Amino acid sequence: PEGAVLLGPEHEILWFNHRAAEWLGLRRKRDFGIRIENLVRHPDFIEYLHSDSPGEGVMVQDTSDINRWFSFHVVRTGMAERQLLMVRDVSREQQLQSMRRDFVANASHELRSPLTVITGYLDALADDQKLDPTWSAPILEMRRQSERMSTIIRDLLELSKLESGERPLDEEPIDIPGMLALLRKETLAL
Repeated sequence: PEGAVLLGPEHEILWFNHRAAEWLGLRRKRDFGIRIENLVRHPDFIEYLHSDSPGEGVMVQDTSDINRWFSFHVVRTGMAERQLLMVRDVSREQQLQSMRRDFVANASHELRSPLTVITGYLDALADDQKLDPTWSAPILEMRRQSERMSTIIRDLLELSKLESGERPLDEEPIDIPGMLALLRKETLAL
């Protein structure tokens, strides 16, 4: 089910299976001896191919079909001058991941509005002096539960922002020696 391409020392194509030919548009007579980075021209793929440690592999979007994603993984062979490039179609996984991200973002936004209304009414009821005292405990519990739900929704919104890369990381230098000195001073004071 996976594509396989045997590469030589200069990443030239020595052999490939039918699946790799189909996915990468390779042809037997034309592409033997051609460097793979001349045919798969994605910067992330090329960087991965030239890295010293193949590690986890790399996922790239097909340039001819934006709905198609491939995962590439280099497997070192026993012979140092040859590598096996494994190719998998991970389009379905990418679609599911995208649907999950969209669902989390949409669900948290859709739940936020009605919960705000409910919380507002509960706050008004809790402040109402004319309310029967027997309702105080249930209203307090409802307010506690709505606050818990608000926290969950805030966490979902934060997760959605982090996954989308929408929020840049706050990078600022930290004075580690100063922080450690302060912690030491506070610990000694105890």
